[in-house]
Amino acid sequence: MPKMEAPASGVKVRMYRQGHGDCFLLAFRDDNGEPFYFLIDCGLKPGSEVHHRIQDVVDDIGEATENHLNVVLITHEHQDHVNGFWNQSFGNEIERFENIAVDHLWLAWTEDPNDDVANALRQRYGDTLISLMAAEELGIPYEKVRTTVVDTASLGYNDVSHGSRVTYASGLAT
Repeated sequence: MPKMEAPASGVKVRMYRQGHGDCFLLAFRDDNGEPFYFLIDCGLKPGSEVHHRIQDVVDDIGEATENHLNVVLITHEHQDHVNGFWNQSFGNEIERFENIAVDHLWLAWTEDPNDDVANALRQRYGDTLISLMAAEELGIPYEKVRTTVVDTASLGYNDVSHGSRVTYASGLAT
């Protein structure tokens, strides 16, 4: 796709449908009338039906913005929101956005490991979600499941969890 022109007023939104994932590119004008590019998430759930390769999406974002994003917002740490930014497979790490300049990165406060409220919410709702998933998988009543929260952030790097809370939050650590 060609360069994404920011409208004179309002906002233009390009929604990428690469598969089960989220990626939105917004273009509008800043206070000086210059184009302002705002990317919200970029990911694809592994194993989902793929409509467009994630690298093609990233290439289009680069072309649409002349390789410059003013802001990247990651709403939360789920694979289908973040794994378009990099790829770790077979011991190789690929930084897909390495040729795109990013001025500011905004992360959700709920992902801050030092925020007591965020930690309490993750504890409360993470336990519930994991318990529901386990009950469904095991075919037992939800009330019979007791979930223990583990600290995957303290794990060393490994090919399964990458030492990340994402692995736990996505249910891969149950």
